[in-house]
Amino acid sequence: MDRTAFSALSKRNAGQKRRRRDRVLVYTRVSKVGDRKDTLISDDVQEEVCRKLAEREGLTIVGEPIIDLDLSGREFSKRRISKSIERIRRREAEGIVVWKASRWGRNPLDSMLNVMALHETGGFIGSATENLDDIETPMGKFSLTQTLAIAQLQSDQIGETWMNIQEYRVGKGLLRNGHVRWGYVKSEIGRDDDPADQCSIHPGQGPWLRQAYQEFVAGLSFYQIVKEMRKADVTTNTGRIMQTTSLWKIMDSGIAAGLLVDRRVVGFTPSGARKTYNPNECKFAEGARPAIIDRDLWDRYVLRHAEKHPPSEARVAHRLSSLKYCAVCGRKLIIHKVHPGTPQEHRVHKCFQSKHNTKATRFCPTPVMIKQSYAEDEVLKWIIANSREERAYNAAIEKVKETERTQAALAAIDKRIEAVTKLRGRYLDMKVTAVDDDEIAEMDGRRAALKVELDDLISQKRAIESRDTSVTIPELSAFDALVAIWEHGDVDMVNEALRKVVKRVLIHRAKNGVGSRYTTGTGRVQVIGMWEDSPPPLAEVTWHSTLPPSGVAGGRHSSLSTEDQQELGAMNTAHDPILIAEVWAKTLRDPQHSMP
Repeated sequence: MDRTAFSALSKRNAGQKRRRRDRVLVYTRVSKVGDRKDTLISDDVQEEVCRKLAEREGLTIVGEPIIDLDLSGREFSKRRISKSIERIRRREAEGIVVWKASRWGRNPLDSMLNVMALHETGGFIGSATENLDDIETPMGKFSLTQTLAIAQLQSDQIGETWMNIQEYRVGKGLLRNGHVRWGYVKSEIGRDDDPADQCSIHPGQGPWLRQAYQEFVAGLSFYQIVKEMRKADVTTNTGRIMQTTSLWKIMDSGIAAGLLVDRRVVGFTPSGARKTYNPNECKFAEGARPAIIDRDLWDRYVLRHAEKHPPSEARVAHRLSSLKYCAVCGRKLIIHKVHPGTPQEHRVHKCFQSKHNTKATRFCPTPVMIKQSYAEDEVLKWIIANSREERAYNAAIEKVKETERTQAALAAIDKRIEAVTKLRGRYLDMKVTAVDDDEIAEMDGRRAALKVELDDLISQKRAIESRDTSVTIPELSAFDALVAIWEHGDVDMVNEALRKVVKRVLIHRAKNGVGSRYTTGTGRVQVIGMWEDSPPPLAEVTWHSTLPPSGVAGGRHSSLSTEDQQELGAMNTAHDPILIAEVWAKTLRDPQHSMP
């Protein structure tokens, strides 16, 4: 935009000029960086031209330039255009300046939609090298649309030229993009030399790639091969540590066998990402690059790649594998080794959602931690108690009776629902044949009353069906067998036997602050049998935001009973947050108390 055009535009649209003021953002975009990371100057050139425009017209550039690298102008989802418009909405600036309209976008439809969104916030778009008239006028919209259409035409022409170049390279047996793949090195030759000689086998990477094929065919996994490469400091072409995915992509490409992937028949995941593939899903053509491996080794590699391997069985690490849970948040506990390699080495179970676990997405309010040996001893005590007594069997029988009563209640509700539904249908028939308004109103009233009863019956049925009515009655001999194999039995065998009688093992924080660390090994262990219902996690109780103060007598908590106040006050003094949460949750659930 030259000075004359800018001044003329200001005179024609004085009101718009006042609205724009002088604060602008600079936006630059580079479609393809490629190998120019250290020598890239395209974004600097764009920024310099925009700064010269700002100096000429007295504009103030706000903050650093907004830069999008390696992003096409045909789509806006990954670019920072929307964030820039949001900054205009927050009045950080009044406009956005670009080097050319093509930097804004090469898709006229999406580009105009984003320009309109910018305009609705009170902002404007300006070009440092083009005369963009005010888009409020018909001619302004036409001019901007034409500019963006020309940008798309240029993009289409560039794409068509690149497609022709790719087809030419594939016809010569070369890679589409001309990149040097791992295992090869670019030869120092002229443009008129034979294309087949443009790349030669890398003296260091080539033997490693050949060895990788041989070891994979011999039975080694990609991970084992990569471990060997890392020990020898073998890196990728960019100097990064070799990864398993990088290696199998290199080997699957077939370039080392003198082949060229002509077409890959692969699908897409629901998220739109390309699925992983193997050489059996590819169509190969003869390539022009020298082969590192012979065709026989390649065929054996493809054959090994196609083999179906059964999934490996999960290894049981200890007796309580997949049974221990945090009583606070409900998540499984993970095992952790303490003081490894020393005489004090031992294992602990700790909450996965501890703030020290970098993989946790949310944190447990009071994560638990307990010695493995102590937890197993407590479970063994529970098993011995059940083997000596018949309370487990009796409790299971009682739950069977409760299940039978529940089924009877469901049958009665279903019978009543069927009767009410038929009766409502009968009243509807009577309403259709009725001729008197009072009779019609009476039928409507009866149907409405039955509808209320029907909704109540359905709610009762759903509440009953949501209960866990499943029950497993363990044989008393199962506990005796566990006691017998506990010390000398295989870990897998003990864990399998435990799963028949134990639903889960809940680990609580120790009471009164004693044993809150695993070193004392005095955490509270609660074993839930297969015939029992699992309690909900304590973290569902938001006790950290609704706990009463230490002095609970009187004031806003005077609705508590004297006994509850004394118990809650004593626990406050003892600083036991878990027990406080349990009592306070019981109080909140008590319908006789109304909390302010």
